[in-house]
Amino acid sequence: MAPEIPTIGETLPGYLAVSFNGVVAPAATPPAVIAKLNATITDILRSPQMQADVERLGGLMDIGSADDFAKFIAREAARWREVADANNIKVD
Repeated sequence: MAPEIPTIGETLPGYLAVSFNGVVAPAATPPAVIAKLNATITDILRSPQMQADVERLGGLMDIGSADDFAKFIAREAARWREVADANNIKVD
C-alpha cells in the first residue's frame, strides 16, 4: 500500500511478523459444527462488502479451512518459541 516505504523485512533481513484474526472453538467441538461455522464465516468474508471493507482498511485476507488455521497457529507458535528461546525470554 506504500511502495515507497521499505518493509521491515527489507530493513531487517529475515524479520517477519504478522497480525491476524481468526475464530477458534473449544477442542471438543464436533467436526460438523466446525465445518458449519467455517462455511458461514467464509461466506461472510467473501462477500463484496467485507472484501471492500478489509481492503479499505489496508488488510489482506487469507481465507482457509479450520485445519489451515490450526497449522498456521502451530507454525507461529513454533516460530515465536524459537525467538523466545534464542533470546532467553521467559513467560512469568
